[in-house]
Amino acid sequence: MATDVRDNVILKGNQLEWKPNDDELTMGQNLTITHQQLPLRANEAKAYSRKHEIQVSGAIVATASQPPFRLVTEQVIWAVEQHQVIMDRPMQLEHQETPTLLNRVLANRSQINLKTQEITLQDKVQLIQQVSGQLQGQLKADQLVWQIPNQLVNAEGNVSYQRFNPPLFLKGPKAVGRLNDETVLVSGVRVS
Repeated sequence: MATDVRDNVILKGNQLEWKPNDDELTMGQNLTITHQQLPLRANEAKAYSRKHEIQVSGAIVATASQPPFRLVTEQVIWAVEQHQVIMDRPMQLEHQETPTLLNRVLANRSQINLKTQEITLQDKVQLIQQVSGQLQGQLKADQLVWQIPNQLVNAEGNVSYQRFNPPLFLKGPKAVGRLNDETVLVSGVRVS
C-alpha cells in the first residue's frame, strides 16, 4: 500500500516497485486506487509524486460519485492536482441520471474535468440514451462536450441524431441538447 498524503490517494496492490531517483512508483496485481473523486481498479499504475500524476493501464473500471459515472477503458493519465482525467484510447462512460434514464458515451479520446464535471469527447463519439432499458436516442459527432450537472451537450462535426420513439433523424454540423428533458437542436439541419 502507498499513500500520497497531499492528494489523499491510496494505491493498493500485490506488487510494488519504487524508483525514488526517477520519482516513479509502480503498483500492480489486484490494483485499487482510492480517492474521493475517482476510485478505480486496474492492472497497473505508475505514480509520479512531483507531477501529481498517475498513469493507469489495463482493464480500468472507475466508479465516481461526483459526478456519478462508471468508466471503462484501457489507459488513463490522471493529473490529480488539476482534477483532469485524460484518455487517448477507446472508452465507455455510463451515467445513471435517474433509476430509468441511462446515458452512455463512447469515444476514442476524452478528457474529464472532475472539478467542473465536464467531459470532452473526440473521435467517433456516440451518446446513447436508454429509458427503462429501451433505446431512446443516439447522437453521433466528431466532438462532444457534456456538462453533467445541467445535462447540457454541445456536439460539433458530422452530427447525427436519431430518436427511436417517435422516429426522427437529424443531421447537421452542430447540435446543442439537454439530456434530462430529451431536447436536441441541430443547426444546418437536414431532416429525414
